[in-house]
Amino acid sequence: MRILHLALALAALAASSPALSQSFAKTDGLLVEYDRRSDGLPNTDPRPLVKIFGNGEIRVAIPWYSPRAGVYSGQLSASELDRVLARLENSGILSYSPDDLKASLDSAKSAHSADTASYVSETETSRFAFALSGAKTLREEIFVNLRHHALAYGKAMPDIENAWSIDQFLHSFIHHKSLDRVAPMPVSGGVTQ
Repeated sequence: MRILHLALALAALAASSPALSQSFAKTDGLLVEYDRRSDGLPNTDPRPLVKIFGNGEIRVAIPWYSPRAGVYSGQLSASELDRVLARLENSGILSYSPDDLKASLDSAKSAHSADTASYVSETETSRFAFALSGAKTLREEIFVNLRHHALAYGKAMPDIENAWSIDQFLHSFIHHKSLDRVAPMPVSGGVTQ
């Protein structure tokens, strides 16, 4: 009888506990936004670099300073979209806690001696935004100098190394085979490419 009560108590606790992992919303609308910007090359265009929608559409806005500058549109197959969402869900990035990541980074920095420290000459900001099941707004994660931190502390910080892997994965969509240029990219001064 005690075992039955314990089993019922555990089942009730599990039912009332929040899920440990997050999943994407079921929508044809926006699911993923990704952007990476460097203060060394100013980009005043408000469009994120990559957008992925629930219907498989991808939109890419390549900044003015790139030879491929422009706005592109493409289509992921249903299986490609499933693989993208599964990779993001399985990576754990949808459930990252900014406070935990900051504490982990601070710990990794203090564990490294001064002779392994490096200088970062420009700031690079990576931004991820996800439409999650049950959420009214996009969940946003912003990382400053993610590439630097992954290279300097990645082995000591698997979450940062994983976030850098996801950054590179999402950045790869600027080269997706289905992309067609749909508009030029305006350059400061009113010139377009």
